[in-house]
Amino acid sequence: MIESQQAKPHLPVGRPFNALAADDQSAKRRARRKRRMSGAYLGDPDKANRLQAARKQAGFRSGRAAALHFGWSAATYCAHETATRYLHDETAKIYASAFKVNDQWLLRGIGEGPAVDPVRATQFRNKIQRKAEQAKNDPAASSSRRLRLARRLAGFRSTTEAAGATGLMRTTLSAHETGQNAVSDKMARLYAQAFGVRAEWIRTGVLPSGYPAQIERQLPSLIDTYGETDKIAMVNLSPLLPAVSPTAEVRKVIPPIRSPAPKTLKADMVPEIAGRHLFRGLTSGSLADVPQEHMWSFPHQYVAEVLGGSLPATIIVAPGLEAEGLNRADRIIVDTSVRTAVPGEVFVVVDRYGHFALIKAPAGQLSVPQNSRLKMLGKKIGRITSR
Repeated sequence: MIESQQAKPHLPVGRPFNALAADDQSAKRRARRKRRMSGAYLGDPDKANRLQAARKQAGFRSGRAAALHFGWSAATYCAHETATRYLHDETAKIYASAFKVNDQWLLRGIGEGPAVDPVRATQFRNKIQRKAEQAKNDPAASSSRRLRLARRLAGFRSTTEAAGATGLMRTTLSAHETGQNAVSDKMARLYAQAFGVRAEWIRTGVLPSGYPAQIERQLPSLIDTYGETDKIAMVNLSPLLPAVSPTAEVRKVIPPIRSPAPKTLKADMVPEIAGRHLFRGLTSGSLADVPQEHMWSFPHQYVAEVLGGSLPATIIVAPGLEAEGLNRADRIIVDTSVRTAVPGEVFVVVDRYGHFALIKAPAGQLSVPQNSRLKMLGKKIGRITSR
């Protein structure tokens, strides 16, 4: 119990050119570009092809050149043009305005626009087909194929639409649908609740799936539509949607909330100093080098705001002998920054043997002579007692 006395980095100028470092950076850029073209599909290849055609018609030889000209992020623009990043409508309209093309043509192919590179379009189709073939033997990709089909059969035309209706994270859903991340048991249960299927079917493909018999019989062929764009797939699936659950309402899935980490309260650390060391320190004029017994921890700013002491100068001392209502287990909290007694306040003095005495200053200031056998330690601001 405590008794209170009162309540982007720049290169250095002149740095020499390092040919090996430049070659290494070029190799890294080529590797990143290769990963973009071979990585998981996240965007719309038709939209990416139209974006490239618009950029070329505007006279820019590369996506990086266009980004630097207009002040865009080169990495983001190139990811949009290679369909490795989702292109939002608002961003597409900015590109359309900059390249002077119809935004509806860029977004949906409606209206007039520059001719799309047929070779590039074929490369995209082949890449999607290859990924679909590889996914058939990949367990993580297989669950992603079933997840995408489940989302489409629930009537959601995009991961963005599904995330908005269910409360799931769009980026998480996209990463699971593209096979970038494996679907865990917990997430499979959330997806099953949101899309009206069985979690075990999403994870392993084991039947029953939770769909009506007429749909379950078609699941092998339906899963093969994984590589199709959402627009085409939803048109093909539209006759089946009423049979899934004509009156079911989409459930709002709230992912489990993680318990916040316990807050670590800040503390004021106050040293305890044995009485036998204090007289020597007071004689030399400094307590900085006096040995400390151990540290006491108080709530943050407790010493300053509650006890009214000066934190750097506050110490704790043990009386050592029973005196003036103190026992050997008690401790005295002393503010050593106050060395001149003030009327009405209790002050602590110490002798060369480490014995303490408490003095209540009378009317008028009280000071201890320099050559006295006692030394003024400071003002008592509190007491720690075992009772």
